[in-house]
Amino acid sequence: MRAIRCLTLLLVAFAPAAFAQGPYQVEMILVRQNNVPAFTSPFAPEDWSAGAPRLDKGAEQRPALEDE
Repeated sequence: MRAIRCLTLLLVAFAPAAFAQGPYQVEMILVRQNNVPAFTSPFAPEDWSAGAPRLDKGAEQRPALEDE
């Protein structure tokens, strides 16, 4: 068992690191098994944004990954 731990540490130490050329957007698809009940939350009401403060156009920021 100790040899496996040491081998794992050696592989981590000598494995080449992988780096991306730039920022990437990642999409993830989640699948659940049929015998596990789904976690559901109540739907938001139609007026969910009532009373929320609004941003003026000067306070909005451009998304970072828009060009990608």
